[in-house]
Amino acid sequence: MFAIALCIFVLDITNDYMKWFWLSFFVAAKGFHAILEWKYLKGSRQYLISLILLAVGIVYFYLVIW
Repeated sequence: MFAIALCIFVLDITNDYMKWFWLSFFVAAKGFHAILEWKYLKGSRQYLISLILLAVGIVYFYLVIW
C-alpha cells in the first residue's frame, strides 16, 4: 500500500512508460496471487477476492494516476 501511495508522488505526469510499468506490475502480481490461491486452496473461493481487488486496483490506478 505504501508503494502505491509513493507512486503518486514519484510518477511523472508526462511519462507514460512508468505508468504502464506499474500498471502491468500490479496486474501481474495480483494475477499471480489469484492463480496461486486458485491452485493451492482447493476448497475455498478466496481467489475471487484477489480478482475483485485486482479490478478495484485497476480502476483506482486509472482514476488517480491517469
